[in-house]
Amino acid sequence: MIILARLLVGVNAGVSMNVQPMCFGESAPKNLRGAVAFSSAVFTAFGILMGQVTGLTEVLGSESLWPYLLASNALPGLVQLVTLPWFPESPRFLLIDRGDREACGQALKRLRACSVFTAEMEEILQERAGAGEARAKTLWEMFSDQSLRRQSMVCMFAYILSFGMGPAGVTGILPAELFDQMARPAAYMVAGSMMWLNLFLIGMAFPFIVNGLGQFCFIPFCGVCVTACLSIGFTLPETKGRTLAEITEEFEKRNKKGTANGLRKYGEQSQSLTDLSECLETDNVSETSG
Repeated sequence: MIILARLLVGVNAGVSMNVQPMCFGESAPKNLRGAVAFSSAVFTAFGILMGQVTGLTEVLGSESLWPYLLASNALPGLVQLVTLPWFPESPRFLLIDRGDREACGQALKRLRACSVFTAEMEEILQERAGAGEARAKTLWEMFSDQSLRRQSMVCMFAYILSFGMGPAGVTGILPAELFDQMARPAAYMVAGSMMWLNLFLIGMAFPFIVNGLGQFCFIPFCGVCVTACLSIGFTLPETKGRTLAEITEEFEKRNKKGTANGLRKYGEQSQSLTDLSECLETDNVSETSG
């Protein structure tokens, strides 16, 4: 039963570590997106600390109290089960994936606590227009599509090499800022799976590395970290204060083969974006006057 429980807790942790930053990244305004998504890593570290403290022998780690320690995992799950149905869906998910503009407006109104969000709605509409009739990406398409391959590799390297360090919170929000709505779920799935797989492989291989290299056992990791830093420094654009559509356009410009197609696509959609913006302004004026 304990092994089965650990399996279920691990599945829950793996899913939540991918879903939380993705939801935060899609729901937060662009000027607060990094800080809001970073809170997921902060509270994850806080939860680990609380688990270590409550696991002390003086608290719940004694022979008579350890069942209560293991059962305490159910408390956050029950809180989530009761409260999550009352939370609004991601505005980007509602508008881009479902095409429900009214529900998106209601979600933005609840999240922003205001009735005027024209600029943010225009940003989401721009991303939707950029996606066109595209469907959700599969795992294989993440690597076969040349325009997404570089972002995938950057996110995987960042997840694998930076977890547990200071930039760990940043790596958790990279897929939310680097991938569009269609590719974002698959990107989180790939990055999260690679993170846990490589943590497992490192844990299994590290004793053999220590036996073979002794006090120099960290040199291979240092080399990989330097390579990853150089790769990220030369390929990853600045995302602070930029919309998701602007970040996507920047990657398309860096992709030599995708530049012409990307610029042509945005040019063809400029008129539709103008019409959508005018429609939004008309709706807001009507709501204000009403």
